[in-house]
Amino acid sequence: MGPQLHFDADAPSRKPALLLVHGLLSSRNHWLPNLPALRRVFRTVRVDLPGHGLSPPRPSPDQLHPDHLVQALDSIRQRLGLTNWALCGQSFGAGLTLRYALQWPERVPFHIFTNATVAVSDMSPAQVLSRWTTRLPRLKSGQPDALLQEPVHPSHARFWPAKLRDRLAQDAADMDPLAYAALIEHGLAHLPLGRTLAHLRPPGLLVNGQHERRFQPLRATLPAVMPRLHIVDLTGGHSINIDNAAGFDAAVLKFASEHLGFPDESQ
Repeated sequence: MGPQLHFDADAPSRKPALLLVHGLLSSRNHWLPNLPALRRVFRTVRVDLPGHGLSPPRPSPDQLHPDHLVQALDSIRQRLGLTNWALCGQSFGAGLTLRYALQWPERVPFHIFTNATVAVSDMSPAQVLSRWTTRLPRLKSGQPDALLQEPVHPSHARFWPAKLRDRLAQDAADMDPLAYAALIEHGLAHLPLGRTLAHLRPPGLLVNGQHERRFQPLRATLPAVMPRLHIVDLTGGHSINIDNAAGFDAAVLKFASEHLGFPDESQ
């Protein structure tokens, strides 16, 4: 059974639902720049990962495995009374939405994701954790600035709108470093999907931030692995939905129009 997750959902409507799942050290507010465009077409549902935003800070370690986290996402679908929903994941969140689409393809008309190096790799848990050998002890020590030293901390985002950067930085400041470390050990370490992505049935869109160099070699391999994947390359980095919000919104709405049969709202 998965952990309880906080979520914000738009009011019920006849619009198709779109689940938005953020990455590490962010929150459901990660999608604020995109909501005006996406809400023209979708009923949006934004979730907070465990220990992030308004979700409970410390679920049990076994609940942090990606298999249990996708169960938690599906419990939200059930609470909202949805038969299906489109998915959109960023970074860690993409690892969950991709796994969800693999597990329940009949509930996913299409899926969208952005740069997600660990999720699409074929690394073992030990290989993932080897990248955290110095950072995990710091996080577990409870040092006040432990989270601030993380490369993905929102305060380091030089090109984001200042108001959004400050809001996400405050969300991160409210987090428990021990809860974050637990999500790395019990969640991120088991996130890689590798060649299982070849079994994805729903059509997919990758909106790729070209400036994130470490992701580009993996991006180049994905068309051979995922035959139903369409890729849009945009100027921007890891958080392409913020770095290039207009380009991201246009790519998503164009792709959705092709798969849901409504007019392209990106024009």
